[in-house]
Amino acid sequence: MTGETPKRRKNSNERRTDLVEAAIGLFAMKSYATVTTAQIAQEAGISEAIIYRHFKSKKDLFLACFKEGISDYLIERYRRIWRKHRQIPRDYLRFVGLEYYRFVSERPKRARFLALMLTAAYDPDISKALKDFLEINLQAVEKAYQLIFEQSISPPPIKPRQAAWMFVGHYYTLVAQKELFPKDFGKKNTEEMLTFSFSLFG
Repeated sequence: MTGETPKRRKNSNERRTDLVEAAIGLFAMKSYATVTTAQIAQEAGISEAIIYRHFKSKKDLFLACFKEGISDYLIERYRRIWRKHRQIPRDYLRFVGLEYYRFVSERPKRARFLALMLTAAYDPDISKALKDFLEINLQAVEKAYQLIFEQSISPPPIKPRQAAWMFVGHYYTLVAQKELFPKDFGKKNTEEMLTFSFSLFG
């Protein structure tokens, strides 16, 4: 006897989690169009047949990666920030902007996945999932800007919806910085970008 503890066999939920994690990594590196279920299975260390026990298709797996690994997480974070800073909308926007930075910095595969979803938006189901997620973000940021503009003595320089689009676009700017120009990526630069944005619109 060697005294080694037998390796515990993973249950179905654990295998599904491993599958989603492996798929997120591959989709983030190679895009939705080029990744195959065979590659995902190999990365996850399972047979390709097991994928279809959990998901009807590659697209269903892709959408699960987005929902479970990205949108549910970020929306909960944004709602938590809103509950804490709803009385001061400028603080809400600042902390959401810093959450963008934190997500891109600490979860690079997921951040890249979210950016690459734009390349798969030709598919109506993927397009709808991304649009629904962005709409939730846009409405929250638009509401914050509406409150800021209502408190200002000057006429609004831009519509709240347009300001929201520019703010939400910071996320994609941060992904581009980290992936292409890492010297431009950093918390200090993010805070400076947010401060400048507020000086224009807030």
